[in-house]
Amino acid sequence: MPFVDYKIRIYNTAGALQAELPLQYDARTIQITHLVNHPSTLTLSAYSLATAVQYFTLDAIVEVQRKVVEADLDWYTEFIGFHRTPQKQITSANNRIFTSYSRGLLDLLRRSSIRYYADTAGSAKGPAAADDIIKELVRE
Repeated sequence: MPFVDYKIRIYNTAGALQAELPLQYDARTIQITHLVNHPSTLTLSAYSLATAVQYFTLDAIVEVQRKVVEADLDWYTEFIGFHRTPQKQITSANNRIFTSYSRGLLDLLRRSSIRYYADTAGSAKGPAAADDIIKELVRE
């Protein structure tokens, strides 16, 4: 099995880099799920993130970069999304574990709610292809 190295970048909601965390030894679990036409999800569980926990605020942007040494793959972005839910645990061995649950950028489409009064110019978006309607909503 090839050696895989991860690093996590955390940005605030304005897009400014807050922290960069190498996870060579701290990571307990990194689970990334990619689905077609649905937001990707990230579950990141790690030890000793005490200094970085402060940056995991609601909708902080979490970027997971990955590198595979044996395959000569340099750093590339595996996941980018919004931190939504934190969880802190203390094990029976007194180890502190921080878990971050994040959703991919497509989560923004689920959140959008643009409402117009009936029979106004903005209320009629169709009939058109779904990607054209989404582009129009993003422009607005």
